[in-house]
Amino acid sequence: MTKDKLEQYILDNKEEFDELEPSAKLWEGIGKIEAKPKLSRYSTQPLKWAVRIAAAVFIFVGSYYFHDYRSERNQISHLISNEDTQLYSSFIEAEYYYTAQIGVETDKFYKLAAGNSILRDEIQSELKELDDEFTELKEDLKDNADNEEIIAAMIQNYRLKLSILQEMMLQLQQVKKEKNTNDEIDLIQI
Repeated sequence: MTKDKLEQYILDNKEEFDELEPSAKLWEGIGKIEAKPKLSRYSTQPLKWAVRIAAAVFIFVGSYYFHDYRSERNQISHLISNEDTQLYSSFIEAEYYYTAQIGVETDKFYKLAAGNSILRDEIQSELKELDDEFTELKEDLKDNADNEEIIAAMIQNYRLKLSILQEMMLQLQQVKKEKNTNDEIDLIQI
């Protein structure tokens, strides 16, 4: 078997290691060291009980606050009456409807106003202002979830966007018709 280098060195120099003996003064110091009494398992018992009691109190207090939090949420949800829930669900339906309509009208408007970048920019800025107002209304709605006035204002915002788009489309269509009529008259006169 191969021996590692350290073991081989110790075996080769064993006499040198045995030659050095500790001094008598060191042995006297060792004799003066008092053995510390070992802690018995009964002396650690109060510490274990204190930790267990602290854990139980922590669990109890945490459970109490969790139960209190859940009860408060349930009370709030029960406070909302069926009428308020119907109001909010009506708003959700109106939001889907108006969002779809505004999307369709916006696409139509941009197709009609393809050559008029000034008009497009004006409409975009007006729609952005209405979007900013709508965002503020949404923040208010978060604070007071079923406020009928806020929901009515949000629906009115949708209606206003839709009416602006429809009005601008009517005006663009009239301008295009007039332009086409004038072009036809000019062609006939030539």
